Amino acid sequence: MKARVPEGNSTISDFFNDSSARKYDTNDWHFREILMSLVRDMVVDCALPLSIVEKPGFNRFMLVLDKKFPGISRYVNDIICWLYSQVSDC
Repeated sequence: MKARVPEGNSTISDFFNDSSARKYDTNDWHFREILMSLVRDMVVDCALPLSIVEKPGFNRFMLVLDKKFPGISRYVNDIICWLYSQVSDC
């Protein structure tokens, strides 16, 4: 039996299908975790070039994974470079 959703409330499906979901703030902990994982796991461990984040395909890929990902701006790119300097052995 399907549960009735009270008027004015959203369903879980609404949440996941909402393309107007608010983007992460650059100070959001989850956004920072995504960036740290990107740097540590993709750039350092998998040896992908840091410039991968500048490719349009990367932003499309990230939007498929998480619609709240804001894309890579110059500011976000600076954060990624700083994170890389923290985790790399260079």
